[in-house]
Amino acid sequence: LQDFQPNQYTQTVWDRLVAFFGNEYGAAGMMANLYAESGCTPWRCQGWYGFSTSVVQGCANYYTQVDNGTITRDEFVQYGWADDQTIDTSGSRDGYGLAQWTTQGRKEGLYDTRAGRGIEDIQVQFEWLEYELNHGYTSTRDTCINATDINTPTDYVLYHFESPANPGHYVNQRRRYANQIYN
Repeated sequence: LQDFQPNQYTQTVWDRLVAFFGNEYGAAGMMANLYAESGCTPWRCQGWYGFSTSVVQGCANYYTQVDNGTITRDEFVQYGWADDQTIDTSGSRDGYGLAQWTTQGRKEGLYDTRAGRGIEDIQVQFEWLEYELNHGYTSTRDTCINATDINTPTDYVLYHFESPANPGHYVNQRRRYANQIYN
C-alpha cells in the first residue's frame, strides 16, 4: 500500500499506543510499523494481505486451529500458515499478529500470554506487545515515550523492534505511514 488506510482496528491501536507511550509521535512511529507489518490487524498471518473473504477465512482457519489446539504450541511457535491452509514448514510464513512476531521466543511469549483466550485477540496481543516493550525492548519504549519528532521513533522501531531483512528498504514507506497516521 502506498498510503495508510484506516480499518476496523486502527482506532483501537492508536488509542492504546497513545495511552501506553503518552506521546503521539511515538505512537505514530510504532503504529506505522505495525501497519506495515500487519495492517494493524491482530489475526493477520504473514503473507496474507487485505480483507478479502479468502484472506479473512484463511487466517480464521489458522487461529481457530491454534485456539482449539489442533495446531499445537510447538507448531505455532515454529511455523506459519501457507496459502493452501496448511502449516508452512518452509520458514517463509512464520510471522503472526499485529507485529508479525516471527522468532521462537517472541511467538512463545505471544502464545503463553493468551492464557485461554484467542491468539487473535487484540487485547492479548497488546498485553504481549507492552510486556516486550517493558522488558526486552525498553530502549524502543523509551524512544517512543521521549520522541520529539516522527522519524526517530519510526526508524527506531523499524531497526530495533521489527528488524526485517534489509530495513533500510522500508524507511520511506514507514515514515510516510507515520506522518499520515499522525496527521
